[in-house]
Amino acid sequence: MTFWEEASPTSASNLDWFLDQLLSGKDLCGSSAYDYCNQMVADVDPASSDLIFLPYLYSSNTVSGAKACFFNLSSHHTLRHMLAAVYEGIVFSMMDHVHRLCPHSLPPTARLSGGPARSAIWSQMLCDLLGIPLEILESTETGALGSAMCAAAAVGAYSDLPTAAKSMNHIQKRYIPNAVRHLIYQNKYRLYQRAVEALKVFYR
Repeated sequence: MTFWEEASPTSASNLDWFLDQLLSGKDLCGSSAYDYCNQMVADVDPASSDLIFLPYLYSSNTVSGAKACFFNLSSHHTLRHMLAAVYEGIVFSMMDHVHRLCPHSLPPTARLSGGPARSAIWSQMLCDLLGIPLEILESTETGALGSAMCAAAAVGAYSDLPTAAKSMNHIQKRYIPNAVRHLIYQNKYRLYQRAVEALKVFYR
């Protein structure tokens, strides 16, 4: 069994900053902050805005020393557009990791865990960008689940680790990509990559 890993602080912590700085004290109409954000993003047509957010508040996974920023911010953009750009920027950053892990072709199916996996909006967004089905596991503590699989195989409860993994993994939900949104997000991801290239000039 082979294991590859990519990691960077460019995920949900960027959304937490947005919540603390721009939504703190706002009347959320009885919703949790995350449910409120999900609804705001769901109301934004991804083709309606070319606003790009680079989620580098805590570090960059592409350009050494780069900081976070918005590209194409205009007077017509609203808080909803900015929040949608934060969601998209984090997904685009994930895509950078995916390309390094799978430089030639994507697998037939992907799985998502962690904070974004708790959001149906975020999960579908990543699914649409990838263009392949995306699965969410029932377990929210995948690290602990992996340890349990290793222990189960070690004590003989399963014949080997692949058998343990197959038996102990349970899919909670499966997302199917939307072909129209796949093209939209692919175009926006290319715009995101242009923004990253622009940062290389600024931070050189």
